[in-house]
Amino acid sequence: MYSEIIIKVLTSVPIFKDISPESIIKLAQLARLSQYDQGATIFREGDPGDCLYIIASGKVDILAGRPGGEEIKLRTMNPGEVFGEMALLDGLPRSASVKVCAGKAILFCINRTDFNLFLIRNPEVSLKLVEAISRRLRDTNIRMKELIDENENIKTLMQSLPISAKEEEKPDTKSSFTREEYPCPNCDWSIKTLKLREGLAETVKIDGDFCPHYKDLNPIYYDVTVCPVCGYAFNDSLYGKIDPQEKGVLQGILEKLGKPRNHTGPRSLDQAIEAYQRACYLHGERDISSYVRAELLIRLAWLYRYKKDTENEKKYLGLALNRYKDFFEDPGDFPNPMGDIYIMYMIAMIYLDLGITADAQKWLFAITRHNSMDKDTQLVEKARSLYQEIKYREKMRR
Repeated sequence: MYSEIIIKVLTSVPIFKDISPESIIKLAQLARLSQYDQGATIFREGDPGDCLYIIASGKVDILAGRPGGEEIKLRTMNPGEVFGEMALLDGLPRSASVKVCAGKAILFCINRTDFNLFLIRNPEVSLKLVEAISRRLRDTNIRMKELIDENENIKTLMQSLPISAKEEEKPDTKSSFTREEYPCPNCDWSIKTLKLREGLAETVKIDGDFCPHYKDLNPIYYDVTVCPVCGYAFNDSLYGKIDPQEKGVLQGILEKLGKPRNHTGPRSLDQAIEAYQRACYLHGERDISSYVRAELLIRLAWLYRYKKDTENEKKYLGLALNRYKDFFEDPGDFPNPMGDIYIMYMIAMIYLDLGITADAQKWLFAITRHNSMDKDTQLVEKARSLYQEIKYREKMRR
C-alpha cells in the first residue's frame, strides 16, 4: 500500500515529473519509514537539508520563524504530499520548520547520500533533473519579471491618478486589489493577475450606451487577463478549454502578435487597451457568440473614449454594432443572457454615438413595439422617451 503512495507522490513532484516509471520505482525503493508523534518537530529552520519526506499519514505544519522567536504557519500538508525535495539537490539549510499537527505522522524519507548514489547509477535521471531545474529557473525568472513589472505599473498608476486621489484619498494598491489565479487555457501556465476588489469603484456617471465613468480606479481595465508566458488573452466569458485544432490556429496568431508586456499588475489606460486589442484580435475568427465579441469590442471603444481618442472609439463602436446586429438576427446555438430589448437598445445607442440618428430612431421605435417589451419595462420606457426626444428635436429643426 505504502509503496504505491510513494510512487504516486514522487511522480507528482515537479523535479521528478519527466523521469521514467522504471526510475521512479527504483527511487521509491530508497525510501525509509519514520514515525513522529503529534507535536513532534521533524526539523527546524536552519537544520541541514539532507532528505526528502513523503507523508503517508497524519498532517504537518510548515512554519517560518520571525524575529523574537515567534513562528507563523505557512501551510498545512496532508497525506500524499511531499516536502524538502530541494534538499536532495542542494543540501542547503532548511528554510522553514516542520511539525506534526494532527495525530501520529508516518513519513517516508529519501536520504541525500542515497539519492546521489542513485544518480551515479542512473545518469539518464540526472539529465531529466537538469531539464526540470532549468524550467524552474525560467519560471522563477518570469515571476521575478512579473514583480518588477508590477512595481513599475504601480508607479505608472499612481502617476496617472489625479492629485486629489494621490494626496487626499491615497488608495492603497495592496488593499484595493485581489490577486486571482487562472490556469492559462492555452499553455496551462498559472496566471496570477490583479482584479479590483468589489465595491471599491466609485461611479461618477454612466453614458447612454452604459459606459461607466469612475472617480479613480476602473475595474474595466482588469476584465481581460493576459498570460505572461504565451500571450493568450481572455475575459470570464471566453475562459474555458480550447479545442486542439483551435490551439494550432491560435498559436499562429500568437506568434504574429509576439510576446506582450506583462499585464498581471496594476494597469494604465494604455495597458488596458493593449490587453483588449489582443483579446479582440485573438478571438476575432473563433466560433464564439457574436454577443461576447460585441461586449469585448464595445469595452475597447469605451477605453478609447476615456482616452478621448474619437477616431478609434468610433472604429470599435462600429465593429461592436455589427456584432450586436449579427447576434440579434441569428444568435445560433448561443444563449442570449440579456434579452432582445437590451441588444436592440445597445444597437440604437451605438447608432446615436456614431451620429446616425435615423437608424437609432428605427431601433428605438422597434423596442416600443417588441413582443417582449413587458419583460424590461425600464429600458422600454427609456427607449420611448428617447425616441420622442429625437423626434421633437428633428421637428424643431424643420
